[in-house]
Amino acid sequence: MESKILFKDFIPQKAVAWLSFFTLIHTLTREQKVKKSNDERESSNSFRDDILDCSKTSLSEYFIDYVSDTGDGFNETLSVLNFVTKDIELENKVLKQGELLLFGGDQCYPYSSYDNYANRLFGPFLLAQTLNNSAKNLFELAPEKTLIALPGNHDWYDGLNSFTEYFCCNKIYGTYKANQGRSYGAVKLKDNLWIWYLDMQLSENLNNRQIAYFTELVNQHQKGDEFQDQVWNIILSVPQPYWFQKTIDWDDKMTTQIERFISELFLRKNPYTIEASDHCEEKTYKKVLSLKLILTGDIHHYHRFSLRLDQSLNESIYILNKHVKPIQDNLQLITSGGGGAYSYPTHHLEDRTSRKPFQARINNHVLHYEKCYPDAFESWKQCHSCVWNLLAKNFSFSLYILIAYLVFGFVNFLDLQKLTLIDPQRVQLYLWLNIVGFIIIPGGIAYSMTDRLDKSFKNLEYYHKFGWILLVVALCLLNITVCIFCLRLYESLFSYFHLSFYLILGLLSIVSTFIFSLYIYLSHINFKLHDNEVFSISQINRFKNFLRIKIDKEKITIYPIGIPDINKKLIEYFKYNDDVSLIEALNQTKIEKIEQEIEINL
Repeated sequence: MESKILFKDFIPQKAVAWLSFFTLIHTLTREQKVKKSNDERESSNSFRDDILDCSKTSLSEYFIDYVSDTGDGFNETLSVLNFVTKDIELENKVLKQGELLLFGGDQCYPYSSYDNYANRLFGPFLLAQTLNNSAKNLFELAPEKTLIALPGNHDWYDGLNSFTEYFCCNKIYGTYKANQGRSYGAVKLKDNLWIWYLDMQLSENLNNRQIAYFTELVNQHQKGDEFQDQVWNIILSVPQPYWFQKTIDWDDKMTTQIERFISELFLRKNPYTIEASDHCEEKTYKKVLSLKLILTGDIHHYHRFSLRLDQSLNESIYILNKHVKPIQDNLQLITSGGGGAYSYPTHHLEDRTSRKPFQARINNHVLHYEKCYPDAFESWKQCHSCVWNLLAKNFSFSLYILIAYLVFGFVNFLDLQKLTLIDPQRVQLYLWLNIVGFIIIPGGIAYSMTDRLDKSFKNLEYYHKFGWILLVVALCLLNITVCIFCLRLYESLFSYFHLSFYLILGLLSIVSTFIFSLYIYLSHINFKLHDNEVFSISQINRFKNFLRIKIDKEKITIYPIGIPDINKKLIEYFKYNDDVSLIEALNQTKIEKIEQEIEINL
């Protein structure tokens, strides 16, 4: 089916309310369902001759666009894709639109489905192309550009079904063609330069067929003496920044998986030439690999680290490896997850990566923090709004607390034999008998939730954990005080109408939701916890970013592009078919250079 038919009537979506009642239910149930389902990646052959070859271009300069974590709110997604799908001018320098567009994971939110891809990603994607080709019929243009995507964890929430349909079936989206054969693969950019992209499923699974794919790619036999040992420079794209994950969870499985992959392909196998097989008399040659750059998303901001491998290890392989270092000196680790999803804080980033326990767990590596966007101060200024935005933007979250109070209320306030409400004077006895429960139950839930949602919790110093416990107890006591006040209010209203019981529970659930937002905020400010929850609650829609990468004969040049502010009226202009205002608003959106371009020699 042509994209014109698929997406002409797409419905623009607002940013996801992540802590809303139904979003949480749907996301959690889909995640558990995927964990129990079959691995769709195993259905493809381990290796086929379907490597994408973009090396036959006559262009002296080849541009690539990298976008990750897009397909959320219409305003943010369209703003980013508007710049991605056209040439941009930055500091009197024109950067051409990429011939290759690489989506780095999490192409739609809150979970993958055919409708979410259509409404949250491809609708805005085709609209951006239409606006930037206003003098032409978009659907009559030849698909001259290549679209590649690797799945993030949100793309896996339907078992990769919709991802496969949209990206792996040779579909055309305006001037782009998506012709990858699987969720992982390799793209040949030049004779000596490749992009490899990996699929980690739900953050922790690098399957055997995927490893076999890249191993066989490296070990392909080339017959004839005219072939010399080749040097392949590799840009590796992964779904999540494993170095960042290790700042949060030192036992992170994904870190182990990717480090093993790099070790196997770039270190352990690299020094050895391939011996001719017993049944093959022709001489075979080894491809020498050199890892030049790692790109990733998942974390919704921009940050860059440089990694230096232990020199004794790197130098020993360097000698065996035709004097090509398997790991680039000061290997650049770049996260650019600002494609449209809510922003993620940066004000705790430098502190976490400078911790000695963290650095001690980066085996054979030295990791240096280089740059982040937004800067720490700008990031810190955004976090305070979560106190009121849990109710303002995620009001249905209070349904969880209302259900808990309903269960508690019916157990304690209802005469089960007569199925009538107990007299208010008797309620006081039940309430005071359950005061301990008001502390132990919420406190236990807070502890288990914090340990699960924020893995850095278990790495807190003991005095910080003690302070956190005091905070939880204090907020539980505050909640009890509110409950007692509501009980008094219930007593005064009981004689007027019995429905006051439900009204009081509703009021109590709203106030308790506000207290919960206080817990999230104070834990974040004082103990550096709940980074993700604080910013997802507020749906911070500033500081978007993407990468424009230029490749020539001598080097790779990376231009990190930032979008500091997003126009919030784009969705209104689109709904009312106000194309003039829509185009004007997009043209007024500013971009900025996050930092000076990063150059990597080939």
